[in-house]
Parts: sequence; structure tokens; C-alpha cells
Amino acid sequence: MPEGSIENNVVYPLQYEPEASLLYFSPHIVNQISFVETVLKALPDRRILWVKEHPNQFGALDFNEWRQLKSRYHNLRFIHGRQNGRELIKRCSLAVTISSSMGMDALLLGRTLLVAGKVFYDKFSGAVLTRSYEDLARELNKPCNYHLQNNSDEITNELVEFGRHTYPGDPQPSHYLYEKQNLTLLVEAIQAELCPRLR
Repeated sequence: MPEGSIENNVVYPLQYEPEASLLYFSPHIVNQISFVETVLKALPDRRILWVKEHPNQFGALDFNEWRQLKSRYHNLRFIHGRQNGRELIKRCSLAVTISSSMGMDALLLGRTLLVAGKVFYDKFSGAVLTRSYEDLARELNKPCNYHLQNNSDEITNELVEFGRHTYPGDPQPSHYLYEKQNLTLLVEAIQAELCPRLR
């Protein structure tokens, strides 16, 4: 885990691959290695980037491409997937993500979050959209993005409002995914999005 000054630490949660949020909702991002290298090139002096493995994909950072990247950048550090992501965020002042669920944790913990992909929290308080590498570099070099925020009330209200506009039905793998009731709810949710109506 990072030691020393929190303000110098930046966290990037590695996402599980393959994943739809990377393949379909982040068309301008070639892959996570090139994305992380872009972050490293744009980081101001003294900043350290902590890349954390996904908890369901241990060993991903042991691949040769990641080790080569680490050998080229003195300010790149790796965190094993079993380490606590929230504790890592608490020791960093800024978070960067494509669309990781750990991004929501960063917002809840008062960190500014640079968001490169399309994800439900990308307009929440503290989230900064970065739709190009130029956007990303500009935001990484704004000193204000490294200050902790006191926006828990806003985030709470945004989560409540988000919850009020969600649909029943669970699309995640589970023992009831293919049960008739769940499939009916999922079909209704899709139809509601295709044919918006008053809810």
C-alpha cells in the first residue's frame, strides 16, 4: 500500500477483461495498457500511479506487457487484487477509471474521479468526464483535482435519485437469472428504454 504523502498518489483500478464496459462503452480507448501509459505520460512531477488488479483476475499485472510498462516508468506501482481497494483510495488524492465500480467508491470517499468511459456515475459530484487523451492530460495537471472533497450530501442525493429511476430485474449471472420472472423484468426494462413512457 502507498506510503508518504496522499496528495502524490493516484489510483487506477484495473478492470476485468474481457468486459462489455471496455469493449462497447469506451470506443476511444484501445486497451488498458495504452490508457495507463497515457496517464503516466501526463502525470505531473512527483505523482505516483498505483494500478490495482481486479479482485477476480489475479495475476493480470504479471503479464509481460505490464512488467515492461513498469520497467519504463519509475512512478508506476502495482497493487495485488487481494488488497483492499477502499484502503488504497484513502491513501490517494485522485482516482482515474474507465468504468470500474471502484470509481464509485472513490467518489464516496471524497476523491475527484477522472472518468474515461460511459458509466452510471459519470455525472455525479466529483466525477470529471475525460472523453479524449487531451481531456485526460489537462485534468491530471489541474492542482484542484488533487484536493479532497466534502460532497457526501450531494453524492447521497444523486445515489437516491439514481435508485428512483432504476428498473427491477437483475442482469448479472445468478441462480435466478433465467427464471421467468427475472427475464420478464429485464424485457420490460429494455422495452421501457426503447419506448420511453411516463413511469
